[in-house]
Amino acid sequence: MTDAGKFSIEVDWESAPGVATPEFRTTWAHLSLRFGSDIVTAVEDSKGSYWRSVHTSVYPLAEWIAFNWWPLRSRLRPSALPVAIWRWSNVTHHDWLRRHNVRGAGAGMPWPDLTFVPEGSVTHAAWRAGPGLAGQTVTFLSSGDRYLRATQFTEELTHFVDLVIDRLQSAKIYDTPLAKEWEALRQTDAEEAAFAEAAARLGLNPYAMDEQAQEDIIRLSEELDQPLTDEFLDSADPDHLGVALNWLEQARVRATSFSQVGPTRATLGWRDIQSYRLEIADSMPWERGYAMARGLRDRLGIESTVRLAMDDLVPATRLTGRAAGLEGYIQMSSADWPVLVLPTGKRQATAVRFAQARSLGLMLASDRDEHLLDPVSSDLSKESRAFAAELLAPAAGIARYLSRLPAVTEAAFDAVAARYHTSTYVIRHQYENQVTASAQDSWLG
Repeated sequence: MTDAGKFSIEVDWESAPGVATPEFRTTWAHLSLRFGSDIVTAVEDSKGSYWRSVHTSVYPLAEWIAFNWWPLRSRLRPSALPVAIWRWSNVTHHDWLRRHNVRGAGAGMPWPDLTFVPEGSVTHAAWRAGPGLAGQTVTFLSSGDRYLRATQFTEELTHFVDLVIDRLQSAKIYDTPLAKEWEALRQTDAEEAAFAEAAARLGLNPYAMDEQAQEDIIRLSEELDQPLTDEFLDSADPDHLGVALNWLEQARVRATSFSQVGPTRATLGWRDIQSYRLEIADSMPWERGYAMARGLRDRLGIESTVRLAMDDLVPATRLTGRAAGLEGYIQMSSADWPVLVLPTGKRQATAVRFAQARSLGLMLASDRDEHLLDPVSSDLSKESRAFAAELLAPAAGIARYLSRLPAVTEAAFDAVAARYHTSTYVIRHQYENQVTASAQDSWLG
């Protein structure tokens, strides 16, 4: 996955006198979707000819964008799922794809298998090569996985929808579902937009919610600040918001009153640790997380091959009761030390250690005194997960251990994971994203 550069929707209008539906006839065009030099709409037709665009009406796409405006901008939950799932072939089991995959525009048009998922300040785009839908005589040739700036994504969608509406109005076609929905969106005030974004984060339609769900969202806005509200909305079971909020309230009480004495192994107090934040300009979230973890280990005087005692840094406690989707809560205790509150239930010791490390990363990466461990891929969660991986199993230490083994295999990953008391997944992730990359950089240098 790489930075995509600029996302663009290019339209070359065409005459289509044989198309009966006025909206479709007026907006018939060659449509090209691009991420920099990557052309998503590159196709081969039934005659073996190659094209950089698809021949279609762009009205259904513009209407799909308008009616899915809030989830395309605010629904982060799909980011917690593997990108391999983001294919239209999975729509039967993952209905959210209808609102995030371009093929949800329907109308029998040849749309690419392209999915957009918001992830904080960026939008994650993934597309796959393959045949068009049933009856379509094109094969898409391009696959890719890219990040783009969320602001640029929104601007390009806005420009495209405006372009389509202008085209319709120039043909004196005014009263369309697209025009009505787009005007309603433009008239949305700040309070209505905040409510719609909250509903979208839950995966709900803000215009078709039951009364209880509306009351729960209003209650959230009254009891939680905006950052904690966002984490709650990205985590909680939409059908049991009240239950999740009650668990959070109890977790707050538990963390505040937690009486265990702070660290025993760490020689630095929490405020000394908290004051250590690296300001890294123009870096990706995971790069900041890696750097902050390495720096903290240095300050604690713990070498890269030594297992870290997480209970000394972030004590964890369990809270009974239904958490309704919430994975954990971190807050400063009355003893001025961060405490992690976890729901009861089966959780491997390695998973608890990762949650403790991630909690520490969240507290260090922000100025806030409380967080929820939400599952989505926001900027902050990416930074905290990278921090946790590097804090628990530093890439330099992994490289040293692996250099002593005859081969890099799954068994080798298992052995190193046992050394650090973390999961094999973390070791493999560190190896693929840092150890191997570092070796390549050294070779290239």
